[in-house]
Amino acid sequence: KKLENDEFDDPKSGWPVGKSEFAKSGLFAHAGYENGKFFIKNEFGGWSSHRSSKARPYTNFVCQVEARLLDSPASYWCLGFGSDDRRIGVNVLINGEGHFRVAYSPYGDIISGIFLSGTHSAIKKGKEFNTVTTILRERRLEIYVNGIAIC
Repeated sequence: KKLENDEFDDPKSGWPVGKSEFAKSGLFAHAGYENGKFFIKNEFGGWSSHRSSKARPYTNFVCQVEARLLDSPASYWCLGFGSDDRRIGVNVLINGEGHFRVAYSPYGDIISGIFLSGTHSAIKKGKEFNTVTTILRERRLEIYVNGIAIC
């Protein structure tokens, strides 16, 4: 049963718009809508995160996001989810060079550790769109890129 569908084209959908500080660091990112699509643009060379206001508690779920980078192929974009009770998140990151990382971080902090990293031919390079699908069943996480299991 599909619980949510977001095409990232509706400014009323709950995604943050405007300037926001990243992890109390003095570094800022801008988020908004341009040409009918949601974007995040950093003022710095690192990464930032934007959380949907629609967070809900689930033990089992499937989440799929299609996104791309418009900056350096060495940059990463991320699909993250977490536990509000435990105050920790899991992040699936991919970049335009074909690299991926599966990492964790306490809420409000930068990535603290990497579970797994590597490269995979399923990841489209450069400014191409990639689709990341995560499937969580109890404590088992499956990650697919463009329909191919990478871990």
